[in-house]
Amino acid sequence: MYQQLFSLEGKTIIVTGASSGLGRGLSLAYAKAGANIVAASRNISKLEELVQEIVGTGRKALSIKTDVTKSSDVDNLIKLALDTFGGIDVLFNCAGMSIPGLLAEHVSEKEMQTIMDTNLKGTFLCGTAVARYMLDRGKGKIINMSSVLGKTTWAKASIYCVSKASIDQMTKAWATEWAPRNVTVNALAPTFIITDMNRHLFANKDYEDRVLGHLPMGRFGTVEDLIGPAIFLASNASDFMTGHILVVDGGWTCV
Repeated sequence: MYQQLFSLEGKTIIVTGASSGLGRGLSLAYAKAGANIVAASRNISKLEELVQEIVGTGRKALSIKTDVTKSSDVDNLIKLALDTFGGIDVLFNCAGMSIPGLLAEHVSEKEMQTIMDTNLKGTFLCGTAVARYMLDRGKGKIINMSSVLGKTTWAKASIYCVSKASIDQMTKAWATEWAPRNVTVNALAPTFIITDMNRHLFANKDYEDRVLGHLPMGRFGTVEDLIGPAIFLASNASDFMTGHILVVDGGWTCV
């Protein structure tokens, strides 16, 4: 009985930002938990590699080249997902980016807009497009990718922090509005996890030590640390949970 609560067998999950990093790792985890995956990203060659790996697990998968900042691409993503699988059970809004190392006073308008477009606008476009289908259907789950930096701050990451704090508020606002129609909205907020997007930063020993010094558990997070929480939010085990920012941070927000 309890294992069935966490099973994703037969569910269809859209994952944006699926070609690399957390999106790729969690797409594979969802597939191994029983889900069929609609993998979305701008990098179609990497998506197709992911799809082949998912198919190797015995699940079905579809790759769709998608720029989440363009409503036409998002509409196409939803249409192809529905045409292929007949339904969408979960959206995992994982597409995101950062331009680290910028002092707040040196952030250009273009850099600010690029970060906000990908992180906030992309989440908004995908979330509202999927919600229109889920609300008509009468059920569904949306998971947004936040960060501990939505709750705290970090030097030289001001706009990224703002984008994630905005996602937290949007998560709660959507959850409140859509709860009566059985569509839940939660967010996953990890601490620093080394991925292709930020790996170059940790080549600097001083930076690495600074981050580790803020982590009570004394280590960085891994994709594996997020698998359980991500599956929980996508599964029936979280059916009565909405508007929550699930922090997976090794104690970061405690200090």
